Amino acid sequence: MCVKRYKNFQYRGNKEIKFAEFQGTSMNKNQISKEIDRWKNKIREITEQFMKQYPKVVEMESDDDEDEIEEGYGYKIAHENVKIPDEETLIMPYVNENVDHDKIAEILQKTYPSIVGYHKNEYEISDRCFFHVMKKCLEEVNKSKLDPKVFYHSLYLIFPIRGSPNKMSQIFPSLAEKFDARLDALTLEPWNKDETDTKKSFSSHGNHFSYCVPFPYKVDDSKCESTECFRREDRTTPIDRKDRDGLLIYVKKSVNIRGREHFLPFMNHLFSRKDSDFCRAAKKFETLGTCKELHEFVLGLEMRITEPMEAFPRKLTPNDRYHFDQQKEAFEKEIKKSKQELERLKRGVDEGTNSQEDLEAFQSNMKSESCFSSCTDPCTHFGPCGPGNEDCSCKNFCSPFCQCDINCKLRYQGCECKPGECETNQCDCAYQWLECIPGRCTNCCSEETKNSKAQKLVCKNTMLSRKAVPCLLKSGKSTIAGTGAFLTVDVKKGDCVGEYIGHHISTEETDRRDELYKFAANNYLFQLPNGQGNLDGALIGNATRFVNHSSKNPSLSPTYRNMLNGNSHILFIAEMDMKAGTEVTIDYRYPKESEKVMFTYNHEKKAQKYIDEYDEECREIEKEQRRKNRKRPHQRTKASPPRKSRGVC
Repeated sequence: MCVKRYKNFQYRGNKEIKFAEFQGTSMNKNQISKEIDRWKNKIREITEQFMKQYPKVVEMESDDDEDEIEEGYGYKIAHENVKIPDEETLIMPYVNENVDHDKIAEILQKTYPSIVGYHKNEYEISDRCFFHVMKKCLEEVNKSKLDPKVFYHSLYLIFPIRGSPNKMSQIFPSLAEKFDARLDALTLEPWNKDETDTKKSFSSHGNHFSYCVPFPYKVDDSKCESTECFRREDRTTPIDRKDRDGLLIYVKKSVNIRGREHFLPFMNHLFSRKDSDFCRAAKKFETLGTCKELHEFVLGLEMRITEPMEAFPRKLTPNDRYHFDQQKEAFEKEIKKSKQELERLKRGVDEGTNSQEDLEAFQSNMKSESCFSSCTDPCTHFGPCGPGNEDCSCKNFCSPFCQCDINCKLRYQGCECKPGECETNQCDCAYQWLECIPGRCTNCCSEETKNSKAQKLVCKNTMLSRKAVPCLLKSGKSTIAGTGAFLTVDVKKGDCVGEYIGHHISTEETDRRDELYKFAANNYLFQLPNGQGNLDGALIGNATRFVNHSSKNPSLSPTYRNMLNGNSHILFIAEMDMKAGTEVTIDYRYPKESEKVMFTYNHEKKAQKYIDEYDEECREIEKEQRRKNRKRPHQRTKASPPRKSRGVC
């Protein structure tokens, strides 16, 4: 159980006001400054009032479901990964009495904006108190009809650790959901109602997208400003039925709109946002036509009004299929050339032959290696894929996670292995760290296979989707160090013995925790591919977290598997036949210089070593700074002839 300590309120000081943030307001600079100062005082008063009402020790509640996760020794047992947000506020860890904790906090302050328990930063307002402060202030904002930008900027000046003014405008709904579920956040922030259509949410039904087209009900007070609105009584035939709001239609992803391709941006916007206010969506594309004309265009599309039954329609013939491996090889060559060019530009910046602007421009245009196999940004849109479609995020080729047309020539079509043969890298899916995809892998996951005599040969590359990943390990006293992991049954080479479970954290959070774990007894971070972050088994996990290190002869090897929902998983595969009771190991792949620190030094010595390295680094920086600040000797200039002195008569 984590505990935070809260002390007296401390104002963090002024920040420079950027008046560009307040463009569009009726106030001038002096009025904005005075209004911000007034609201800073108001926020301080309300904060102090609520700080007195709450105890000084607040327990942090866990979001984990207690029914699914049971208590373990120092961690919680979990059966699947849990994605958590970044934690920018650190609770100061206890290392050892003989270690300088102030020095550790000084080191960690480079990665953690705030450290609770450190005497230079002891105060942190709780989420509950911050919610009540915002709630009270928002009531005053609505009452006085103040510009919300001024309020959010004032709040940012008081609590900069909470984020930017833009983040301040987004944080209240999540706080309201956590501490007052009955409160409608939009009643206190009515200006956020127009932001409901910012996120895409395509509803894919096999090879179709769905949208509920609103009916032209008979209404007298149409909110649409257009005189050609589809709801206006004098232009349309009103529908008096009130049992349904609209007509749910299903449109093919490859719908034929030849000659009307300029409507594609409107279609992608309408079907992705699921905006019930058709007039508002039409207004954003008023250059294409009036509200009524766009409504008629949607109803005129080739569609169906019943949900498609076949999730995977007929695919292209093998001769027409896209040669995925050839495209991958060409793309990897392009990546290699880009990296070489990047190194050349960096050397040019150091030598002065290239400008920093050229380097930044090249980095922004450079294609990342994760563009090939990343599953975080699949494309979902109408029309063909490729660079010609602005709504296609893939551009060059589509990943297996895309929801584009089933006959897309840029789409990965699955493997062609026989049932039961998808366990080696000879399988196209396994080679790319993918699970076999039902409906795309023609043999191992097809409907014909399930109904044939080969149905007992279940595809071995679908364990995650079938939730059939075993955990054949248990913890026990290790012969190597501390606690280890031991087999519970006999296994053969190639068998999966378990999945590594932990908190799924971002790359930024990984960097912070990596610095923290330098001073901790153990490190449970396990990297995921394609920049998807890491799994941290420090607080939750299973017996795989106890697998010890062996660089000489590891008995297990980790392998990645990606699923169509975009999540990556880490599986432990046996490298040899083993009997029950055998202690298993993997290669942590630490650099050689780090192995001695991680496996030889004890907890206290390891922390002290990093402190000594930090002190040495600081001394080197100070030494270099003194050298630069040292006065340089003046260069001798060409001597001028001496002036002739006037003689005295």
